[in-house]
Amino acid sequence: MIALLSGLRKSKSIEDNREVTQNEHATSETRTFMLDYLKKGATLGDKLCIKELGELYIEGKYVPKDTTLGKKLMGGYGF
Repeated sequence: MIALLSGLRKSKSIEDNREVTQNEHATSETRTFMLDYLKKGATLGDKLCIKELGELYIEGKYVPKDTTLGKKLMGGYGF
């Protein structure tokens, strides 16, 4: 999983990205920033980032739909 989530930029706060996740009209640049942030947080073991990223993969929202990866991300932390 770490190899999958490596090489990502630093970003702002979880609260900023939670709002973007819920905003259907986010720009492509904003979505990329949000996904980079969530992937970086997941790599560092942040449970909220892992949960949010897992849900996005399960839904296929902003990322290619991958229910196996989404469940794998969330299952490791009891979500």
